[in-house]
Amino acid sequence: MHDQNPEEFLHRIEQQTGLNFVYQKSLVASERSHSGSYSEVPLYDVLLELSTIYNLAFRRVDDVVNIKKRASSKIPVEEIISDRMITGKVTDETATPLTGATVQVKGNLRIGTVTDINGRYALSIPDDATTLVFSYIGFLPQEIDVSSLSVVDVVLQPDLRELSEITVVSTGYYEVEQRLNPGNIVKLDAETIDSPHTR
Repeated sequence: MHDQNPEEFLHRIEQQTGLNFVYQKSLVASERSHSGSYSEVPLYDVLLELSTIYNLAFRRVDDVVNIKKRASSKIPVEEIISDRMITGKVTDETATPLTGATVQVKGNLRIGTVTDINGRYALSIPDDATTLVFSYIGFLPQEIDVSSLSVVDVVLQPDLRELSEITVVSTGYYEVEQRLNPGNIVKLDAETIDSPHTR
């Protein structure tokens, strides 16, 4: 990019990035031409230099960049990252819906949700979030790259190691997992109760 007026320069950036610059032409109509080479330079750095040269403020929201004259206290380049919605369903390997499965943005425990009775979920995530973590008790957690996805259906696999540690003990009244049993369980039947040793 060499010896272009600001409007031509911005139009060239639009063609290369797919962004849409919104501004009043009077902002740059009388400005001097700009020359420079920005091969493989981050867009933020390019806009920051233009802000300095032409005293402009850039405010990006998704693919739209608004341009105004920059006040002395205004941030020269501001990026507003909007949210996007991810929806889907979480099931086990038999296609049974998993109710209450956790869906979270990796690295951000504040952004998450749980699946409903049908195993479905809807989660609004920041546009720069790339990975979701799906988890459920007794199943292996699964991480999925959602950078270019809006619908994500997940099939969780059972954690065989965790299931092998569960021993079910029958009390005659109900069943309890061995790992939840704090002590010995004695089974009493009618014959034992009538025995003189129990009196």
